[in-house]
Amino acid sequence: MGASHTKLFIEQGAKVVLTDLNEEKGEALATELGENALFVKQNVTSEEDWATVIEKTEETFGPANILVNTLELQWQKACSTLHWKNTSVRLK
Repeated sequence: MGASHTKLFIEQGAKVVLTDLNEEKGEALATELGENALFVKQNVTSEEDWATVIEKTEETFGPANILVNTLELQWQKACSTLHWKNTSVRLK
């Protein structure tokens, strides 16, 4: 799911919370999308970050109705070692 999909949600009247580790690109996309978009820096492997995302979502838009979470797995070293990279909205 990329920025183009997020734009479609916004066009249909949705309020969208974007999360990623890349603050610069995330903030830029949220600004481009307007008042119905919020960016929150998040590492999806962190329970604390998830709590922050939920808190900021509810403060800004109220309770969340839908969660779309896309996650990119990048193989590092051995096949059994995974590095989780948050790409809730792919910002590359």
